[in-house]
Amino acid sequence: MGDQKMKGGFLRTGCLYSSAVKNDNSNIPETEEIKIETDISALESRHGRAVLVRVQDFNSLISLNKTLSDFRFKEVELQYVGGFNMLNVFGDDEAASGFLKSGEEWKVWFSNAELWVGQELAYERVAWLRVHGVPLHLWTDKVFDLICGRFGIVPKLPHVSDEDADLSMVCVGVLVGDGKRITEEVVLNWKNKRYRVWVSKDIGDWILDCIEDEEASDYFDDGVSMSGSENLPPECQ
Repeated sequence: MGDQKMKGGFLRTGCLYSSAVKNDNSNIPETEEIKIETDISALESRHGRAVLVRVQDFNSLISLNKTLSDFRFKEVELQYVGGFNMLNVFGDDEAASGFLKSGEEWKVWFSNAELWVGQELAYERVAWLRVHGVPLHLWTDKVFDLICGRFGIVPKLPHVSDEDADLSMVCVGVLVGDGKRITEEVVLNWKNKRYRVWVSKDIGDWILDCIEDEEASDYFDDGVSMSGSENLPPECQ
């Protein structure tokens, strides 16, 4: 499962993650509906001078501010949209258009980039899943990819190493298309033997260094800094 299953580099609008992948809206659950006036338009000050981008991976997302600065795009305001999506706000329309024309430079970091003019974008977030119960003899990236792939897109990233000090649990970042709390039990079947595994998303929202205000807190509800891969809690590093 990968980003190639998304339309135009972004999850298709107006549907759940599973519906986007299957190109099917039939399984959207009924819930309370709030009617919004058609003339509402948000972030109008960004229209035409902001570029909506999708980064290639976690490392690109975390280091985006420094990366843009190193490659001559210094006067850019970054606004995190969620998941792998970011709004790059330039000083004027000309600067934004110039960035889009320099595709050979930015395609290393972004899988997609388009001018922001108020278009729709489906909800997406990074959920950090704690996985407990995987037996030692199945402790591989492939097994964790299979487990966490049930809940969303698992970016291509190593999760475990033979040198890891803690082999009791693993924390895996996945891209999901809803805001539901994840707490589930799955069963692994290996050579007709069954092993129970527990998956939970029980740490707070991720805050990026590249968009954080100096006075803003970069701590989770449990007081653990999560502002970049080097600052993940020990069980998630």
